[in-house]
Amino acid sequence: MLGHILRRAGQALLVAWGVTLLAFVTARLLPGNPVYLMAGSHADERTLAELERRHGLDRPIVVQYVLYLRDLTRGDWGRAWTTSNPVLEDIAQRFPATLELSLLALAVSLLVALPLGIASANKPGAAVDHFTSAVATAGAAVPQFWLGLMLIYVFFYRLQWVPPPMGRLPLSEAPAEATGLLLVDTLLAGRVDLFWLASRTLVLPTVTLAFAVQAPILSLVRATMRETLRSPAVLAGRALGLRSYAILYRRALRLALGPIASMIGISFGYLLGGTVLVETVFSWPGMGQYALSAMNAGDYAAIQGVVLWSALLYVTVYFALDTLQLILDPRTRV
Repeated sequence: MLGHILRRAGQALLVAWGVTLLAFVTARLLPGNPVYLMAGSHADERTLAELERRHGLDRPIVVQYVLYLRDLTRGDWGRAWTTSNPVLEDIAQRFPATLELSLLALAVSLLVALPLGIASANKPGAAVDHFTSAVATAGAAVPQFWLGLMLIYVFFYRLQWVPPPMGRLPLSEAPAEATGLLLVDTLLAGRVDLFWLASRTLVLPTVTLAFAVQAPILSLVRATMRETLRSPAVLAGRALGLRSYAILYRRALRLALGPIASMIGISFGYLLGGTVLVETVFSWPGMGQYALSAMNAGDYAAIQGVVLWSALLYVTVYFALDTLQLILDPRTRV
């Protein structure tokens, strides 16, 4: 197992290097010259040349990439010219917002997908099976931005049940950051009023994301559970007269846990990468909104930082999933 883990770690490092190259090249393929955006349309040639020299854009592309890798090994991800902050500092400020939203959306999606998927697999052709199919199809088909706008219209504009899509708490009311997660920090500060306000601001973006994320998880849970319910181990349990609860959760779900855990990890990695549309609709100051502003401004350092950060998250999640798969299913070690 140790050798397998070391090989996976080597592959993860290779993927991370490939992502640095992809992010570097992609950022420079964007239309427009960031120097013109920095200096403005009325800047003279001398100012433009100075900015190019300062940011290293006057050097050959290969030299720029080598210097970029050198800076990465030193922990320097560059400075975003749109915010005048180091990219890592911007990411550290915005990632907790995405992490909190991702954790809540994943939790809600699992609360929906697991029970519905298991019930649907256990009773094929029943009403719950048709309902599950409709929910999974709707989750995959309904655009996230449209669902978010409809939720805002109904629950904020019409019913006034939730606050406006203002992002997180206003800076004047936000508690001192301990973890960066508002629900945790408000409780640690003893501010129950702010906890409920933060919870209400999270409801609509969480539901919007969860509705989309639950679709692939729900479909996989239903398909995998149906297959495992026909496996010899489950059929033997039925022949021995085991209770339905024991068959469903102690045998079938354990057999199906490997692929389900993989899908959960993939969904979590997708959420952590930053959901641009949802964060834009709800003015949520996370990684998705930061990535969008960097793309619009042609900010090379910020774009490269977001892509690299998202890729590292994916690689870390997949590496953890591979290791978990080895532990849960001994057959994968062969």
